[in-house]
Amino acid sequence: YTRGMPLKGKIQLYGMALVFLVLLYDSPAGLVFYWTLNNLFSLGKNILGKLRKPRTEKTAKAEKPVKEYKAVFLACCVLLTVLTGLLIPSAVIHDSPAEFVEINAFRSPLVFVLHSFLLAAGTFLVWCVIFYLLSEKKRRPLFSLVFAFLALGAVADYMFFGNGYGNMSSCLVYDLDVRENITLGQKMINAGVLLALAGAVFFLWKKKEVLLRAVCVLVALVITGMSLVNLISVGNQVPEIRRLSEREASEKGKIIPLDKTGKNVVVLMLDRACGFFLPYIFAEKPELREQFAGFTAFRNTLSYGNSTHNGSPALFGGYEYTPQKINERMNDTLLVKQNEALRLMPMLFRENGYEVTVVDPPLANYSTMSDLSIYDDDPGIHGIVMEEAFMEKYEKESLGDIEARNRTRERNFFCYSVFRMSPLLLQRKLYESGNYNRTEREPENPEAYSPYQAMNKMPEMTRIRTEGGNTFLMMTSNVAHNPQFLQEPEYVPSKKLENMQFDLEPSSRFAEDGSELELSTDVQIKHYHVNMAAMLLVGKWLDFMRESGVYDNTRIILVADHGMFFGYPGLCGETEGMDLTNYNPLLMVKEFGSRDPFAFSDVFMTNADTPTLAFRGLIADPVNPATGVPVQDGAKQENEQVVCFCRGNYEGSEETVFPRATYFSVKNHVVMDPENWSVVK
Repeated sequence: YTRGMPLKGKIQLYGMALVFLVLLYDSPAGLVFYWTLNNLFSLGKNILGKLRKPRTEKTAKAEKPVKEYKAVFLACCVLLTVLTGLLIPSAVIHDSPAEFVEINAFRSPLVFVLHSFLLAAGTFLVWCVIFYLLSEKKRRPLFSLVFAFLALGAVADYMFFGNGYGNMSSCLVYDLDVRENITLGQKMINAGVLLALAGAVFFLWKKKEVLLRAVCVLVALVITGMSLVNLISVGNQVPEIRRLSEREASEKGKIIPLDKTGKNVVVLMLDRACGFFLPYIFAEKPELREQFAGFTAFRNTLSYGNSTHNGSPALFGGYEYTPQKINERMNDTLLVKQNEALRLMPMLFRENGYEVTVVDPPLANYSTMSDLSIYDDDPGIHGIVMEEAFMEKYEKESLGDIEARNRTRERNFFCYSVFRMSPLLLQRKLYESGNYNRTEREPENPEAYSPYQAMNKMPEMTRIRTEGGNTFLMMTSNVAHNPQFLQEPEYVPSKKLENMQFDLEPSSRFAEDGSELELSTDVQIKHYHVNMAAMLLVGKWLDFMRESGVYDNTRIILVADHGMFFGYPGLCGETEGMDLTNYNPLLMVKEFGSRDPFAFSDVFMTNADTPTLAFRGLIADPVNPATGVPVQDGAKQENEQVVCFCRGNYEGSEETVFPRATYFSVKNHVVMDPENWSVVK
């Protein structure tokens, strides 16, 4: 390599090699590999330089000036910066700004957009421009051509492909693995579109450079305009989010009362807990049968929706709030109807002399940060935001501390933008199961730990009293909602899992009747883990109730708003959204004084039975205070039940019916039989 070089050049080269030997000694292999390739590139360049004949003065004077296409290149750099740093991050935050706010350390979610924009500007407006200026003039047109294709291709990939990956956490990790949502046909269509676009860009670059420049500038302006709309919308919501954050942080000192001599009613919604898993969970952990003595678990249970938006109203408000009934009320928004459902049980119990506590009501005022102001007109209803507000003193011991979440978000926003604007063929590799190719792996879903810790601390947060009064608790937990690999066999969060190999390969669980549950995908394994964790944590709280003398005089209803899409063969239809496990929610009931052994039941039930189960024998002829309609469960007797599948997110503040919905008919009162399901025409 150094043959023929002067001594000064050799000393410099070997000296640099020794310096990098020290600097890169503990570095990742990829960085060392990059440095090695850089040297090999220099070797090739020097060899070619020696082989190339020097130009004569006459030849050099005959060269034509090179057209560099500077305007095209710079327009594309701006376009990529705005797309990556502004539009994509702002669009994600715009869907639900409150999800990106920490109650105990408020800061505007727009900070994540700023962080992403600075990374994008550094990448495309600094480094790419530097490389462009360092390149030979005759190579610069190629730079412009490549960047024109990259920029316009990125816009096409983001706008028209990769939009159906499902729900995503605030750390930008999807519930479902990306690879399960990208088909070969979609990849081929995407590749075809990009090839056609490449041909069009090359034609314009060769024949109509002015038109190519105009297209790039116009697209950049449109992207900027869309970004500004998102940013203004988020900015307008920040004051309200701050108000909710400050209010909820102030609720930290409140605790949950249960009385030893009065009657206690507990309705605990375990968001996304799937009844389909229960037989396998109780077979794997037989000790749960003792903890859940007196409970009946209903396996043949139906949810009327596939998400919290369309599945929770009926759970809290009864059959008057199924999606079908909600859609019939065209004069009221979904927000109004959600609030009515959340107020129904607390108001009726409070009017009948119960001390009422509401914890983390979901989508109150259609906010992901529960807005307790919906109960402000009734001082007798005590509202608590627990999963975040109670976590401050546990933040240091929990794995999901605020700084870790924010660091993850700051990095992931830029990486998510690169992933979303890439061809489908590359997206799985760039996403890497939500890790985005991070060399130092952190917990995959840091926000999963606060719900776990909150539920784990329930015995400490429960105040046992002997005043003789009645209490009602309506509470929501997200333990089962946030999928996560947990440490087996305890099913607890851990930074260093020692059972990964056990569950990275297909594994099974078996029910007592011998039926097998295959866990072959990350989605199935992670959801089984958190469903098991939820049962173990509730069991711990039930043991505390028993020891404290309030178990027998407490009616407990454990229920979910919906299940999850697991893709099990034989439980899916051909129509999008027809995955039966997603409409099979948890429902378990323990009556006052019940000492019967834990048992399963195949009686047909729905999560809309929750209010009538809670009121039974305690409140005679309950009537919805918002509408004057009696709270009854007669609609369950109809042979045909109609459930709703909705695509994507929606605000609910303006809509009066569920948008982008498909409806399914379920007949014969048997939920887990695909033969009973059909699309409502």
